Amino acid sequence: MKMNWELTDLPLTLKYEWKIARNASSFKHNLLITTTSMDHKGQGEIAPNIRYGETVDLIKNQFQDLKPFLLQTANLHPEEFASLLKKQPVAKALKNGLETAFVHLYCTINQITITKLLNVEAPALETYTSYTLPIMPVEEVGAFIDEHDLTRFQSLKIKVSKDTALDLVKETLLHYEGPVRIDGNETWNNELEVMDFLDSIAINRVEFIEQPLPEKCLSEYKRLKKISPVPILLDESITDNPDFEELNTLCHGINMKMMKAGGYYNGLYILKEAQKYDLQTMIGCMIETTLGIFSAIHLSNGINYLDLDGFFVIDNDPFNLVIEKKGGLIINKEIF
Repeated sequence: MKMNWELTDLPLTLKYEWKIARNASSFKHNLLITTTSMDHKGQGEIAPNIRYGETVDLIKNQFQDLKPFLLQTANLHPEEFASLLKKQPVAKALKNGLETAFVHLYCTINQITITKLLNVEAPALETYTSYTLPIMPVEEVGAFIDEHDLTRFQSLKIKVSKDTALDLVKETLLHYEGPVRIDGNETWNNELEVMDFLDSIAINRVEFIEQPLPEKCLSEYKRLKKISPVPILLDESITDNPDFEELNTLCHGINMKMMKAGGYYNGLYILKEAQKYDLQTMIGCMIETTLGIFSAIHLSNGINYLDLDGFFVIDNDPFNLVIEKKGGLIINKEIF
């Protein structure tokens, strides 16, 4: 079997400014991997993350360097492909695009579902995600919730920065009656700052607080875990090779994103390992089209929290693989 590989640009226009504690943007430059064999094709998305040094130019250069490797993988099983790809010194988001494209092509050729290939349960019929509010002026929160009809979601996630976190959360709770999730994106400096914030809000409305401190604050996280009145989930601290012995002392749960894990197989491994340590699990995403979200949904059965709203922000999604109804995610069409 001969396979061809192609990398193309996937420019995405955002519906509104996407602002988090460390940056803001109104446009996202993702990339698309397409692999073909005979009359079949598989595609995978790449969402470069500057937090980990990933850029579009880096991805393009690494893809060219990987061409000799890719041309030798045609007859591999997807698990073998994933194992060999994991050893390649390239960006994690690129690995995700390559592996998911390979898996999708394999499933298309062999007429097998992704969940059967991975030996996991199919997604639940009610696959509910939170909706994330970016950082915005406090006076705009109510209008934003109304404009986007966010009361239909079972939970909201609030992006915050240290300076405005308290006002943003309090204002959101005035306009939304359900539970909220707070995402700091490493904005606070120590556990005392986080506790001052938590002591000032209605914690009975908070499901968890996500990555409040920088990844390097290990001793601070250990102290925070012991005193926090809400679960601590880690995101930026979780990439493709988590140390679960250490994580168990730092947090109550982890956010696995396939763009950081490098694809289906390692993403599934990370989720299973977290569950072995009795850590709560969440599947999250970057700003991704429904192609990326479609992939993540296939790992969602039995997961505590889903944060798969990255495509809600995109104004020009070309795939339409996933749709949302009343806060639930529905696969609109399969890949074969």
